[in-house]
Amino acid sequence: SDNKLYIEGYAIETGRVEKFLQQQKEESSAQAAESPPEDSQSSASGGYSMKKVVFKSNRDGNDNIYSINLDGSDWQRLTDHNGGDLYPEVSPDGKKIAYTSDINGVWQIMIMDWNGQNKRQITHNGFRSAYPSWSHNMKYIYFEAYLDGDWELYRIKSDGTYQKRLTHNSGGHDWHPSGHPFDSKIIFESGMPGHDDIYIMNHDGSAASRIFDNHVRRRTPDLSNDSTKITYTRYFGDNSEVYYADIRDQNEIRITHNGDWDGHPMFSPDDKLIVYEEKSGGKYDIIIFDIETGRKTNITNTGYNNIDACFMYQK
Repeated sequence: SDNKLYIEGYAIETGRVEKFLQQQKEESSAQAAESPPEDSQSSASGGYSMKKVVFKSNRDGNDNIYSINLDGSDWQRLTDHNGGDLYPEVSPDGKKIAYTSDINGVWQIMIMDWNGQNKRQITHNGFRSAYPSWSHNMKYIYFEAYLDGDWELYRIKSDGTYQKRLTHNSGGHDWHPSGHPFDSKIIFESGMPGHDDIYIMNHDGSAASRIFDNHVRRRTPDLSNDSTKITYTRYFGDNSEVYYADIRDQNEIRITHNGDWDGHPMFSPDDKLIVYEEKSGGKYDIIIFDIETGRKTNITNTGYNNIDACFMYQK
């Protein structure tokens, strides 16, 4: 080995990745030391007054955004748009939802309150803009954009100002961004179709490096809020399964053995659960996986397609 990772034609010193991971560990420990202890009542409930899942469903005909309790009760329709809404992403404080909406035939990024109120459009691009993800301080929205036959990454302030292109990769797609718990980083998916893998870079688009050492196809990454674990979709030919791994030692743990299609996993804010979509019998449902117990719960279990799920917790 020459102690380098070769990424999109550039040699990246592996020591840079190792240094970054050590920095993550130190920052995470410092944050934990500074955090005041919770009282016993708050600790028992995890400190959250509301726990829901937000997702896209076609149960009422068009694709719209819904919320649901973790036990599958209390379906609430949050959007009612004939053009279709998809890819919801809840803000770190649980009070806002960014999502993609078909506006006059072009995907744009929208933001609404957690209960579906106060919808506003923040991108007005002449190209498809989709798959939003919040920065941890909620200052920015990262998203993917399709232009010149290629997906690239952008960021925009959550008030709709200061849009900036982050990647210029003509050799493959850069997409499916995920804001890092430390605001200076983004994780994302990059590569030619069929050869995708997960990368990390600075939030200005610089210093991209591949996270995993081995070359297998991984997509749709999400990082745990303590930054120690990553969950993603891993492909086996046309089949896909959900995994998570310790980002430091890269020990991969397989969650699903469906034989069909599972994907788009996301961590809960307390890092105890992973939500993902599962295909069975030609339809998709939302599954919650308990990391400690290994229990899986189908919370939608309908004859419709329910996908693109994420958690919505509020304190």
